[in-house]
Order: sequence, then C-alpha cells, then structure tokens
Amino acid sequence: MLGIAVQDTFAQPRQELWLAERDFEVTPEKTTAIKKLALIIGNQSYGDASLKNSINDAIGMSDALSSLGFEVLAYKDLNQKQMRQVAREFGDRLRQDKNTVGLFYFAGHGMQVEGVNYLIPINTEIEREDEVQSRAFNANDILKKMSSAQNSLNIVILDACRTNPFERSFRSGNEGLAPMNAPKGTLIAYAAKPGTKSKDSDPSGQHGLFTGTLLQYIQKPGYKIEALFKKVRQEIDKVSKGKQTSWEEGGLLNDFCFNGCEAVIDDPTTDPSPNTYHIGDRGPAMGIVFDVDNSGQHGLEAQPQDASGKYTWSQAKAQASSYGPGWHLPTKKELDLLYQNKDVVRGFVINGGNYWSSSELKDLEALEEINSLFQTKDIISVEGNNNEAWLQHFINGALWHLDKDNHFLVRAVRAF
Repeated sequence: MLGIAVQDTFAQPRQELWLAERDFEVTPEKTTAIKKLALIIGNQSYGDASLKNSINDAIGMSDALSSLGFEVLAYKDLNQKQMRQVAREFGDRLRQDKNTVGLFYFAGHGMQVEGVNYLIPINTEIEREDEVQSRAFNANDILKKMSSAQNSLNIVILDACRTNPFERSFRSGNEGLAPMNAPKGTLIAYAAKPGTKSKDSDPSGQHGLFTGTLLQYIQKPGYKIEALFKKVRQEIDKVSKGKQTSWEEGGLLNDFCFNGCEAVIDDPTTDPSPNTYHIGDRGPAMGIVFDVDNSGQHGLEAQPQDASGKYTWSQAKAQASSYGPGWHLPTKKELDLLYQNKDVVRGFVINGGNYWSSSELKDLEALEEINSLFQTKDIISVEGNNNEAWLQHFINGALWHLDKDNHFLVRAVRAF
C-alpha cells in the first residue's frame, strides 16, 4: 500500500487553486466566442511511491492553457473525495454553455484493472486489486461528465501511464492504461500507447517526457490538434529511441487548434516558422522566459522554482549547472533582469530572499555597471575582494556583495 495515512476530512479544493495563487489571466486578444474550460489535476505526493514531476507538469499545462484563452481550474494533490468534487463542478460548468471546449488533464499515477482505467488519488490505501474500484477515481467518470454536458468538443489528456505502484500485489500485472472508447466529439491523448509505460522525466528533468514535449508545441500557431499530437509522438519516439509512443483515440467532429487555425498545419513533419517567444512563455528548455530580443527567438529563461535550500556561492554555481546543458547561475545583469520580471516568473522568496549571482566582486565590469546604476563614481576597489560575490534582494531589488561562504538562494537561468 502507499506509505501515507488516509485523511477523512475534506479540504475545500479551491484552497489548492493555482488560478488564484498564481494570478493567471486570460489573454484578451486570444479569446473567441467559443469558451474554453480546463480542469487540471497534478497528483504527486504518494508517500513511498511519490512522483517527481507531476505538479510541474500540471503547472506547465496551467500556464500554457491560460495563455491560450482557457479558463483554468488547476489543483494539486487531491484525495478521492476531492477529485470527485472537482469533476462534478467541472461537469456543471460545461453544462452552462454548450458552445464550450472542455479539457481534462491529469498527471499522476494511473492503472488499468479489468480493462477500466483508474486515476490514483493521494492519501489512499490500496492493498489488493479488487480495492481499486472503491478507492481510486474511475477515468470513465470524467468522460461521462463531459459527454452528458453535450458541449461542442472535449479533450482528455492523461499523463498517467507511469509505473503501477501496486504492481507487486496485483495478479494481472497489466501495465499502463487501457483504451477507453472515446465518445463522439472527444479526443483522448495518452502519454503512452495502451499497455505500456511512460517516462517520468524529459531531457530537462523538470517534466514527464510526454507533457514536456507537448508543452514545446501546444502554443505554436496553426497546429490542428490531431497534427499536434502526431508531432508530439514523433518527438517522443526520437527522444526515447523508440521506447515510448504516445497515443490518441476518438473522433472529433470539428477542427480545433490550441493557438488558432489561420495558418493550418496538417502535416506535422512540416515545421512552421521558428519558435518565437514572449516574456512569460515556456522556453525551449521548459523554463519561464523573462527576457527576449526583438526577433522573439533569443533570450533568457529561468527555472520555474528555486533550488531547494540555501547554498554557498560555489555550491550555488554547481547546483545551477546541475539542471543540464546551458543552465547556470545568473550574472549580476541577468539576475537584475530576473528581478524586474519576478511577477512573471513567480515563486521567489520575498522575506529574506537574497539570491546569488555568478559575478564576483573582482569583476570590474560588474562594478562599473553597479556604479552606473547608482549614478556614482565611487568605484569600489577590485583588489583584495576575491572572496565576495554579488547578490540581490528580491523585496526591493538592492544589489550588494558578501562573502562567498554565506548561504543564499539559487534560481538557475539559461540563454537560448
């Protein structure tokens, strides 16, 4: 069973809404007469079977869909009662206007039992296969909610084909999820084809392979949804060297593009114009873009979250580079740009939030920039200061320097 105690009390799901916490806004120029409503759940805290990237995946999808004009209802770590509650509310909202595109996304553990797919809540105890039906969330329930709403188009995205945490105690040994017989007007996308598993990490280490790949293309204009998921499948096949194949089923009656169908791409092998980015977008390595040039093709992206804990300057440099190729501790100039866009990137520690830069005090260029910012000619001596480095306070933007043996926060950045 999962190494976590069952909680009988029901916490209001709205307390978990990123929509309120992260202050998402629907972009006015991308709204249309067709309403778009998304329910997103990321379950990660499964005790001994906890996942690494489910909440990051859900946050990434929340960010992307919000920027594409969806009203997003996003939750993390829900128990069974909460999952049923938010599914009910989602279905009721879809019923209010049949001219609505509905989207359900789940990242977390999932399994099939006797051909039925179940999404696993947190805080559940499952010791035998015959207990799944009563203690998990039946994925068909969300299909029923969407189908009964009789709205125009529905999309279900399941990144839940990870390793079954109960596999050893189950007799069937079935892997992954099963086909679901999608209702008319519904498309179901799976992280892996029926009966197979998906990887919980993409090359960036911040997302599952399926969601990380989807986030690279979902905001790209012109992709019909079928072509979009085909492109995702091609990329996953390439990255996984044929070990994972994403899958879709169902039949839509109408065309749908996440970011407009004005320049339709039916052939996923035909790559449109190069990716262009805006501040607040997800970057090429799934960071959050906080600086971009006039072409929209080059700029800086930041990790969505701080590194856990506090570090000396040397440790901070090593931690920032551990995220993968190109990731580094920001220079003083990059750190100041990050501070200027902290409300876009989010997640910074405000009280006591001092962040390291990679610029040492002996760096004359950094000193000259600081003196320029403060409009002073009092250049600090660069001799004898090799033991100090620049940092910035994220409550007021103050730039200062301290000994490298101090412990401060880290937010890695990357140029693209």
